[in-house]
Amino acid sequence: MADFTARAIRETFLQILNEKPLASITVKEIVTRCGINRNTFYYHFHDIPSLLEDIVERDAGKIMSEDRKHCSLEDCLEDAINFTLEHRNAVKNIYSSVSRSIFEQSLWRVCGHVVSSYVDIADEKGRLHDDKRNMIIQYLKAVLFGLSSLWLESGLDENILTQLHSIAALKEGDLEELVEKASRT
Repeated sequence: MADFTARAIRETFLQILNEKPLASITVKEIVTRCGINRNTFYYHFHDIPSLLEDIVERDAGKIMSEDRKHCSLEDCLEDAINFTLEHRNAVKNIYSSVSRSIFEQSLWRVCGHVVSSYVDIADEKGRLHDDKRNMIIQYLKAVLFGLSSLWLESGLDENILTQLHSIAALKEGDLEELVEKASRT
C-alpha cells in the first residue's frame, strides 16, 4: 500500500508540474488532488524538493538500468529526447526552477553512464588503460551534457531529432577511432 501511495503522490505531482511552475506548487495542492492527508505526504517525502529528487533519481535509474548493448548511442539519445518531449512542460518547469541542480546532477550521471557503456562497447577488446578510458569518458560526457543543456536552454526545440541524426551521420566512427588512437599512446 505504501508504494502505491508514494506512486500516486509522484504521479499527481507530475500532473501539476505539467500545468504550472515548480515554485507555485504546494503540498496542500498535491494532497488535495491526490486525495490523501498531509501526514501521508510527509510519511513518504520530507518536502517538495525531496519528492522532485525522488522522481528525477527514479527516472535516471530507469535510463541507466536499461540494457543498451543492442542499440546505438543515437537510439539511446532519441529515446531520451522523446521521453523529454513527452514531459516537456514538467522538464521546462524543473529546469527553470531553483531545484534545477537536482535535475542537472542526475543528467550528469546519466550522461556518464550512457557514455561509459558506449566506450565499453567500442573498446570490447579492452585495449584502453583506465586513465585513457576515463579521459575519453569525461570528454564525451561533457559533450553530451553540454548538448543536452543547450537543448534545454533552447526551450526543447523539436528539430533536435533531425539535428541528432545529422550529427550522428557526421560523427559515425569517431568513437572507435578515438579508442584506437588512445590505445596506441
